[in-house]
Amino acid sequence: MVIFRQTTMTRCMRVMRLAERDPRRGGRVALRWLHHGGRTAYADLALGWALLRWERLAAAEALLAAAAVALPPADHGARLHCQRAQLMLAQLQGAKHDLQDRWEAHVAACAALHLDAAIVAARCEQAAHLNLLGHYSAARALMRAVGPLVATCGRLALRARWLHVSGVAAIGCGDLAAARQALNQAGQLFHHLGYRAEVARVAFEQGWLALRSEQLSLAARALRYARALYLRLDLPFRVALCTRDLGTVAYLQNEYDQALAWGVAARHQFLALGRAYHAAGCDFNLGTVAHVSGLYDLALAAYQRAEATYREHGHPFQAFVAGRNQVLVLCAQDRPHDALALADTLAPQGSALGDELGACELLAARAQALRGLGRTAEAAQAWLVAANRFAALGNHGAAATSRLELAWLQLDSAAPEITATLLHDVARQLNERPAQLWRVHYGLGLLAARQGDLAAARAAYVRAVKLVARMRRRLASEHASSGIFRQAQALHHTAMTLAAQMDDHELLLLLADHQHSLSFAAQFGQAAAPTATALLREAAGRALRQAIMGPTTTSQYEAALNHYRSALLQTRHTTPITLEHTALSRTQKPIGTPCSTICNLQSTIVHGITPRAAPPYTEYDLACLRRELTAAYGTAWTLLCPLFTDDLLLLFGVTPEGSFCTQRPYTSQMRQLFDRACLPTQRQMTYRDLERLRVAHRLPWQTLDDLGHLLLPSWLRARLGPQHRLLILPSGPLHGLAWAALRVEGAWLCEAAILLLLPHLRAARPPPRSDPNAPALLIGCSQFGPRAPELPLVGTVLDLVAQTWRGPCEQLRDGAATLAALRAANSHHALRRYGLIQLASHAQLGGADGLLAQIQLADDAMLLDEVAQLRIQADLVVLSACEGGASAVLPGDEVLSLSRALLTAGAHSVIASLWTVYDQGLLALLQPLYQALASGHDPPTALALAQRTLCNRPAEANSMLHTPYIWGGFHVVCR
Repeated sequence: MVIFRQTTMTRCMRVMRLAERDPRRGGRVALRWLHHGGRTAYADLALGWALLRWERLAAAEALLAAAAVALPPADHGARLHCQRAQLMLAQLQGAKHDLQDRWEAHVAACAALHLDAAIVAARCEQAAHLNLLGHYSAARALMRAVGPLVATCGRLALRARWLHVSGVAAIGCGDLAAARQALNQAGQLFHHLGYRAEVARVAFEQGWLALRSEQLSLAARALRYARALYLRLDLPFRVALCTRDLGTVAYLQNEYDQALAWGVAARHQFLALGRAYHAAGCDFNLGTVAHVSGLYDLALAAYQRAEATYREHGHPFQAFVAGRNQVLVLCAQDRPHDALALADTLAPQGSALGDELGACELLAARAQALRGLGRTAEAAQAWLVAANRFAALGNHGAAATSRLELAWLQLDSAAPEITATLLHDVARQLNERPAQLWRVHYGLGLLAARQGDLAAARAAYVRAVKLVARMRRRLASEHASSGIFRQAQALHHTAMTLAAQMDDHELLLLLADHQHSLSFAAQFGQAAAPTATALLREAAGRALRQAIMGPTTTSQYEAALNHYRSALLQTRHTTPITLEHTALSRTQKPIGTPCSTICNLQSTIVHGITPRAAPPYTEYDLACLRRELTAAYGTAWTLLCPLFTDDLLLLFGVTPEGSFCTQRPYTSQMRQLFDRACLPTQRQMTYRDLERLRVAHRLPWQTLDDLGHLLLPSWLRARLGPQHRLLILPSGPLHGLAWAALRVEGAWLCEAAILLLLPHLRAARPPPRSDPNAPALLIGCSQFGPRAPELPLVGTVLDLVAQTWRGPCEQLRDGAATLAALRAANSHHALRRYGLIQLASHAQLGGADGLLAQIQLADDAMLLDEVAQLRIQADLVVLSACEGGASAVLPGDEVLSLSRALLTAGAHSVIASLWTVYDQGLLALLQPLYQALASGHDPPTALALAQRTLCNRPAEANSMLHTPYIWGGFHVVCR
């Protein structure tokens, strides 16, 4: 029996030691032992410990509970070890501050038996629990108190753990230098001992240390290294923590698409592990991306939810950070009084936490509020103090950001050389932070322009514009991309004004290319979202539709809308990162590089996560653009790009022979003219020429004639002809203009040219096409119950198309035209086979900046994002529905419309109307349109021929068929 007990004890000790070195191997040995039986109280303790280190908490809990009951009362050491394991288990399960009392009782029991090593081990885990709760000052004090005992007990593993926990506490207190020293030593010791999981944990904390000091590349390397080790050790909770923090790094590097993808992946991992609290932390990261993207309501709601969650779970440190971020959002919302009041409320909390770095970050946020209140001297002093304190604490990135704010306060000072020197200095520190770096270059450009150095100003503006565009191109959200542009709108206007002053057409081309619809390329061709995120989007859309249709309060509607925005932001950015199981190369031993030299870890990291590359982008120049357009259209083409500043309209044009730019003052009279042509409330007056009935001696179509002279300069009018291709890249209010209805030399513009609207500059390259023999899908819905009035002529429209189109036609009519049917067809890629899709139903632009645009079907409405999620390859989609081409235009010419959504879905061309479609007028337009398509004409030519047919009809009593109100709202937009 003695020999058996010794054999069992030896085996138990081996399992426990193995679990320290390699938790996965130790855990698997434990599972095999459980499977074969032969358990004793000591075996339960050993196996429970092994499964605890492997973080299989439910199994460990049962085994440790059994051991606690069965261990001999006289074996105090084993019973205390079991007790410590149970406390560590409770800690991993999310125990709150009341666990500290149990730790104190456990330490007292160890002290009564004079077990110094057990006291040190217990104190280390107790302090680790305080770190988890955000009580870093208390944890640090505890570790300092136990320090002498660590020195006398002489165990390397305990010293390494003590250094590890001390380092984490130092990070939380903002003492980054002490943290770095402690973690480096801990890493060396764990590496020497061969404790792989502890090596990974130290690397993870070094990632947090690098984050707090804003050494972002170093943070990413450390976190990827830790993540790879955790994957090798099969510790999924730790993998999820690394994934979450990699999202934070990506956010700070302004790689917002990757930040969202990491965050969504981590959230799903936490939820799968039953870690709802940690999933809430991912929602906090979503708020940070919404914040920098200008989605301030969404960001504020996310931060407030996160703060409430953190306070509920007893985490004051994270709650403080969420509150500080709310200060910044309130400043961005131009609510400086609220921001300052919140900052002053948070200040005592920051002091109580003992986090010098956090207090400094709050001081910088408070400076933002002071600037918003016009208290610039106080703001400058606060930023100066913050910059010096950040530098002293080792966070040079945050120090540079504070000095950048100081420089912007000094831009109008009498010492531009000093300000320029300051900006050059901070540029080096902000090299990894494009969201700040563009402001550095913009400031340098302003200083150069004031000194008359226009070439230097141009170069600085170009660098700034490219940085902003690079951030926007990574985002597949119009609202997020627009939010970034909105922050840099003054930069674009300043650069355009300089380009006009220098008559610099290359710069105008670059500005047009870097402004219009940059999210479109990121959206187009996206892979289908994973099932979980697709369900999230569908559920949010369902809740939003219910809020629209049902009796809801304003706050309920806003909550549903914010939830929908959040779901879209997440689901549109879930595919850039693949999260397949990653392993380190077997020839590379992960413990072969000490964590003390984390900078050198890159050689041993196997990333295993492949971010999808940002949409390809190459610089454009005028010569290249002319070559490409000439290859596509011959020599009969002109590209027109209207560009707006606060006080200028620049009509920039490119032709096969050269380029032109006409400047016009952007006056209040011009704005009124655009309103008469573009605002829904004034369109009938303009496009039915009802103004003539109100103003005596007014010329026919006076407004449209004035607009033609204004927007079509003489160099452009001289080039026009019935077969001339006029490619238009609209901007600002001109997205709502019926270009076909402009008057030029006594004719309609659709008679003088073939018009083609572009969503962005690069859409001009491939010419539109149409195969009249391709299969067609005809979708029509005439009855909608209480949701919308009946459309009696939908069947007639579908019959007309079926009779005219030369290819085979399939129909989804009335009861068959359901959202469910389209979703099913889309899931099986059945929609890709159609070269033509004709859709006849109700549609509307809706509110919420275009997010509520929808097409009514027999069973439900298809929202804008669901339209964009279709996977089609049609040469042409004809949307014969009201407002199918109407759009909500956000800053940066980010456009939300049903026609744009169809382009995103894969259509090459879309024909749609800006306003209400009238049945008889629609039939009169569709017949010549489809006849022209059947004859082989491409969509822009076919629409021009159809519009010419109607505009040349003789006027008839009680008929509007000849007026542009019937045919002028239709346009072709191509990708």
